[in-house]
Amino acid sequence: MSSRSTTLHTAQLKSPPGPRRLNPLSSTLAFQRDPLAFLSNLAQQYGDIAQFRLLLWPTFVINHPDHIKHILQENYRNYDKDVLLFKVVRPLMRNGLIINPGQTWLQQRRLIQPAFHKKRIAAFGTLMTDATIAMLQRWESNARSNQTLDLPEPAALPGHCPPS
Repeated sequence: MSSRSTTLHTAQLKSPPGPRRLNPLSSTLAFQRDPLAFLSNLAQQYGDIAQFRLLLWPTFVINHPDHIKHILQENYRNYDKDVLLFKVVRPLMRNGLIINPGQTWLQQRRLIQPAFHKKRIAAFGTLMTDATIAMLQRWESNARSNQTLDLPEPAALPGHCPPS
């Protein structure tokens, strides 16, 4: 590929969508306050691939399972985890699977891999289905006997994203 075609190709690349605020710390503060809600809102507003600033660094959030598989499983060697941002957060997160580079990452991944086998995931699905059915039966029983049912406020539910 010639220098000219490389330049043209690069010029055609678009930055992923995401919040574009004048204050780069606003995304960092929102992320720090409630990371799950922030990331969930990011996915809802901007889709499968989004970008925001975490302090000074552009940070990319990938939400589509195929993209995640490509990055974490099929093409993991192409993604450098020995960069400044990961070095900064490593003392806080230690060498967890997400930020751990190289051979130790591969060892960690192989250790947890059995938990994500299709049969194990299917078993979790069965457990969740059984728990949901039991909960619905309790609700139905309460409704038949005209008993009230106390539910937590939506904001108290894990993973709930309050409206923006």
